[in-house]
Amino acid sequence: MVKWQRRENNGGPEERQAKMPLADSLSEYGRQKHVSFHVPGHKGESPFSASEGISALFSAKTMNADITEIEGFDDLHHPQGIILEAEHLAAELFGADETFFLVNGTTSGVAAAVAAAAYQGSLVLVCRHCHESVVRGLILGGAQPVYVEETFDEELGIPAGVSTESVRQALKRYPQARALVITHPSYYGTCSKLREIADLCHSFGTAVIADEAHGAQLYFSDQQDFPGALRAGCDISVQSTHKMLGSLTQSSMLHVRGDLIDRERLRKMIGLMNSTSPSYLLMASLDAVRYEMALRGKAIWSAAVRMTGEAADRIGKIDGIRCLREYRNAEGEKQRIEGSRLLISAAEAGISGRSLYKILAHEYRIDLEFADDFYVVAVTGSGTQYRDFAALSDALTDLSGRVKKRFGDPYSGLRQRLTEEKIVFLRRHLKRYLFLGHETALSPREAFFSPSERIPLQEACGRTAACSVAVYPPGIPVLYPGEVITEEICRYLTDALRDGCHVHGIGQEGGIFFISVVTEQICSALFGMRF
Repeated sequence: MVKWQRRENNGGPEERQAKMPLADSLSEYGRQKHVSFHVPGHKGESPFSASEGISALFSAKTMNADITEIEGFDDLHHPQGIILEAEHLAAELFGADETFFLVNGTTSGVAAAVAAAAYQGSLVLVCRHCHESVVRGLILGGAQPVYVEETFDEELGIPAGVSTESVRQALKRYPQARALVITHPSYYGTCSKLREIADLCHSFGTAVIADEAHGAQLYFSDQQDFPGALRAGCDISVQSTHKMLGSLTQSSMLHVRGDLIDRERLRKMIGLMNSTSPSYLLMASLDAVRYEMALRGKAIWSAAVRMTGEAADRIGKIDGIRCLREYRNAEGEKQRIEGSRLLISAAEAGISGRSLYKILAHEYRIDLEFADDFYVVAVTGSGTQYRDFAALSDALTDLSGRVKKRFGDPYSGLRQRLTEEKIVFLRRHLKRYLFLGHETALSPREAFFSPSERIPLQEACGRTAACSVAVYPPGIPVLYPGEVITEEICRYLTDALRDGCHVHGIGQEGGIFFISVVTEQICSALFGMRF
């Protein structure tokens, strides 16, 4: 195969972007009716594969396009042809020096980025409200995390990002940190002052890795408070292209720019995390969505943000329903919620977020992205239409009317008092979380690969956590692998469980709560060697 090379003079950006090298090649292959003696075993649309089960789900076109690395279709692990061309077009569109297609989701990309940025034993600054994929990257690469605490809008009870000052203090204390890992934006549509933080980190020679799983639309929506991570100066952005832009689920992109990241090490880590049997359907969907965004992305997302805002206004006027539009960010400033999502609460009608999530799914056939004790999060995408917003608004209006009819005015009497008491509890709970101290005995890698045992939580004080433990709300891990279970943390977890909070990482058998800890003898030996 002839190695593909960038053709700088082959038209301008608009002309180059108006093609789909990988998606078009796959479509043409499907039309040519090739005979398959290669994997996968279904052989396209052969009579044998056209069983009721699979044919009921997938069209013949889809089956014919589900191929492997045959002649002319390049190799994701060493791209030289149409995959490389598609990746270059994506890099051009998003403003990266280089883009990598991912078929194992953003989880694999974040893990690869973290492992690439920091070697075994080096330090990485990690915003504590991070995705599990960051911990996987720490386990893979062996770096030691230094966690930067998240701030909260205490009135609303939602995470509000990390302050520039907290990053500054962390860098002053750990100037040798290789990278900062930050989420942009959060599930709730909040974010940090990314431009200021990126400039600050670069002044220390520290790279910035953005988990931009929910942020690919920011490059097209023109929201001034929410710049795309690369435009804000980050060195790596990992995007769930499928979450917001509409490629197939599990397809993502990793973008890199600048010279603070070792590109060769990054390629190795991505290769380690990507499947050796990459799906051409997933890769072609990335190419096709890049094409759609290049040609129509700004129009699609300006309309989506406008419709989301209009829906928020309508929903906010429904009795007993709130739709948050603003929050107080980590710098203490009022800022708008990111415009691709609706953050809705029916607490004033006496309905928890988790209950609202189930009611909308089971009674109105409306499926939402996320729920906690107070809020549900409705995420829009490039395929969201006006009728979808109307259906949500109509359902909430109907639900509000049903509550009124059954219980009377949702703002009156006992129902209001119970709501206020729950809010007071949440604020008290969050404040207590913010003042928990954290001690590290082992790196996440050491803790993960050490023998572990499950013991009652009441006996875990002083032991080292072998897994992450998170209380919902706020959903931020109280413990990461390798952190010490202090007496204060033990009391906090016990009280949270007693108060009915959802706690991930704690099991229950026979009324006793169990937690996974590193075997004591191993932990003591490693601790002595390290310190």
